[in-house]
Amino acid sequence: MNFRRFKNILWKELLDLIRDRRTVLATIIMPIIFYPALGGLIGHVFRAQPVYIAYIDQDRSQYSKKLLDILKKNASNFGNYHVFSNYTHPAEALTNLNIDIVIIIPKGFGNNISSSLEGVSTVILKFNVASTKSGEALNFVSSALHALSTLIVKERVRRFAPNIDIESFLNPIESRLELVGPGGRKARPEERFLYLTLMILVLGLYFSMHPAISFVADSITGEKERRTLEALLVTPASRLEILTGKLVASLTLSGTAAAMNTIGVFLMYFMLFSGLAGIPITIAGGIGLISIYAVTVFLTITVTVAITLIISVMSRSIRVAHSNSVAVVTALALVLFASLYGDIEKIASTLLPILYLVPYTHSVLALTTYVKYGLLYSVKHLLILVFYTMMLLILGAKLFTGERMLITPTRKRIQ
Repeated sequence: MNFRRFKNILWKELLDLIRDRRTVLATIIMPIIFYPALGGLIGHVFRAQPVYIAYIDQDRSQYSKKLLDILKKNASNFGNYHVFSNYTHPAEALTNLNIDIVIIIPKGFGNNISSSLEGVSTVILKFNVASTKSGEALNFVSSALHALSTLIVKERVRRFAPNIDIESFLNPIESRLELVGPGGRKARPEERFLYLTLMILVLGLYFSMHPAISFVADSITGEKERRTLEALLVTPASRLEILTGKLVASLTLSGTAAAMNTIGVFLMYFMLFSGLAGIPITIAGGIGLISIYAVTVFLTITVTVAITLIISVMSRSIRVAHSNSVAVVTALALVLFASLYGDIEKIASTLLPILYLVPYTHSVLALTTYVKYGLLYSVKHLLILVFYTMMLLILGAKLFTGERMLITPTRKRIQ
């Protein structure tokens, strides 16, 4: 390969790809703006959105009043929780669409509790399934009910067994939580967020593929559609030099977009979890996971480039090349979305071994095995990605050198 000719072709390809600066800016700059903004918005909206609880007391006993006091006290401590006790009927409360949960204290609630040592009362909770905060409201109410139950039991113990140690009586078993990782190693507190971290990273992987599709489709099929490929072929440059220049140019811009994607995804992570928790969150997995993710993104893009190359050399127009590439890549990338709800490693090893033939399966496993078992297992899947890339590129190169593919007209002429 002549380096000077290769350099000239590479420079020509880069100029061709960046001629539409709006597309390049949207591809490279938008991720570093969009992802953090999305994470910050979700975190802020979730944290800022108030929880509304309607409390309907049909009993008016000391215990129903104690429960209301516990709810209001907890609401003032946590903030952004609002308990409304002015409603008298469930239908009245349910007409307010902002109410997340309605608590109904029926008549006889206090009497059932105090009538005997084993007295039990029922609280009715009406859960608004259309509210995004109903689950949070339910947890809040359940905590208050547990606190009231503890107070009632303590009163019963003091009344009927004054010599018993109340705390030991109520808590005969103590639990000690120890955070561990795979193999029993001691885990850091932030590693509790690893599952959610992986979900964000997998989504970032998917969105990093699309710039590569656009760049390769334009570089290969665009030349054919603009009728400039024939002129390029008559230059002294070999077809290997032409193809290599096109691929390196596409990978350069795709890699830049991937780097911005990586930065954007991790900024989104910080913005999202900091917003949800209200405090700065360090990334689960540390710098090692960041490094593995960056390498995985790049190799995932190279596989996508190789797939798009094969489709592009067989397509008549940029539109066909782009749409077909998006369809194929999206179909193969379904494994990424499946990994959000299941363990792909277990599924592939026991139920569906064919998943190992999908390149993007190894993109997911490179991340998950690093978290579970360490670097060595992750590298194995990264090497498989390299192997898939080389095989697909060799196939694409053979198709590219085929005379029929290079000079095929982009559209039928009208006679």
